[in-house]
Amino acid sequence: MNVQDIIYLRWLEEYSIGNGAIDNQHKKIVVIINQLYRAVRRDEGERVLAESLGYLIDYTKQHFATEEAIFQGTDFPEIEAHLQLHTEMTARTLEIQKTFFSFNEDNSLELLHFLKEWWFHHITGDDRKYIPYIQTSA
Repeated sequence: MNVQDIIYLRWLEEYSIGNGAIDNQHKKIVVIINQLYRAVRRDEGERVLAESLGYLIDYTKQHFATEEAIFQGTDFPEIEAHLQLHTEMTARTLEIQKTFFSFNEDNSLELLHFLKEWWFHHITGDDRKYIPYIQTSA
């Protein structure tokens, strides 16, 4: 098996929240994390890794904006806590991006582990809490 075949974070349909727009964005985030992982493992250089990380950060902001727009007009009781998670993750990834050029392969793998764990728990835990409060057709 070569590095191209490695799946670092696998999307399973059981992670779906039932909203097509959000589910598609979650799947895209998984794809981006896997691409970033393969780039680290192939030692593709700082430019490629920085571009991949930048794309992940931009896409994350877009995803959070989509979720936050969906929350408008719902009675989801944990909106403020969920928005705080978004704010903290955005700040954390921006901080990672600032220090990225001092990363070596070990640090990059640590970053990827953080991203994988955070997104896995956010999708399968935090996001599941709002399922009853949103329309599932999208």
